[in-house]
Amino acid sequence: MGSLSFSVPVYEPGRPEIIGSLKDVTDKGIGVAGIEAKVGETKSLAIFSNESTEAAKIRFEAVCTRFERQSPKAIPFARFRIREISEESVQRFRELLQDLAVGD
Repeated sequence: MGSLSFSVPVYEPGRPEIIGSLKDVTDKGIGVAGIEAKVGETKSLAIFSNESTEAAKIRFEAVCTRFERQSPKAIPFARFRIREISEESVQRFRELLQDLAVGD
């Protein structure tokens, strides 16, 4: 899939006030701007699919494999490897990626 040309919100369900943005998707994982993490840290993350209902969230556990921040005031960027995801969330994620690909 590669880099995304528009914003897809990503957040930690336990901290919904912090909203990041899905920046890229590869076979190795996802890149997210706006969410801090330490390398090796596992986070619960969620993405809204193309539906806006609570049940339409894509939820998964992911391990941070890279973290960077260019300066103290810069937006953080983290790369995550998805470690655990339900079949239902996998299907929603595929649908979201198909929708994004059609929108390009």
